Amino acid sequence: MEPSKVPIWLVFAASILVPFAMMAIGFRLFYDSVIPEVAGLVLSGALFAYIRPRYAWLWVIGIGIGIVLSERVFPATPPAAHVARYGPPVKAGFTDFLKLCGFPTVGALLGFVSSKVLP
Repeated sequence: MEPSKVPIWLVFAASILVPFAMMAIGFRLFYDSVIPEVAGLVLSGALFAYIRPRYAWLWVIGIGIGIVLSERVFPATPPAAHVARYGPPVKAGFTDFLKLCGFPTVGALLGFVSSKVLP
């Protein structure tokens, strides 16, 4: 199927499910290393914006929803070694959420630009 023929609702659902799974599974495997999750957020934003560049803003919103759902539905409990070293996790605020959404936004901008530049 051609990327421009993929239904918008399917891409939007994927933009929610991909970061949800990535954050829910990733923090259980690598709690102290956020590099895989950050890279995944940037790449998923770039991929969704490359597939349907006109709706890049919508994919960033979907990724944000996926992040919030993963934190609310399957909160990752820190390992005992992490708590002993750094203390208990601090409750993240709205500004922290906006900072986190900056990563898929940068990816979406890169995907949008590459969809216009690349054939």
